[in-house]
Amino acid sequence: MVDNIYERVQLKGHQNSVNSAAFSPDGQRIVTASFDKTAKVWRVGGFDDLLARGCDWLQDYFVTHPEARERLWVCRARR
Repeated sequence: MVDNIYERVQLKGHQNSVNSAAFSPDGQRIVTASFDKTAKVWRVGGFDDLLARGCDWLQDYFVTHPEARERLWVCRARR
């Protein structure tokens, strides 16, 4: 369904593959668990900020798939 999506940010620090990730209840952090037997907490600045950055990253996709923007309420507001 989604084409031409490119990685913009990497959370570097694990020594092996990440097998689990979750947002904190307040949306301020992501917690990851890895096969290297570690867990890490990453600050993301807030769920709303993260969603807004995601919409910005999808701008090229929205040019060729405007209907996708309409399905994402958070991106409709960021025109």
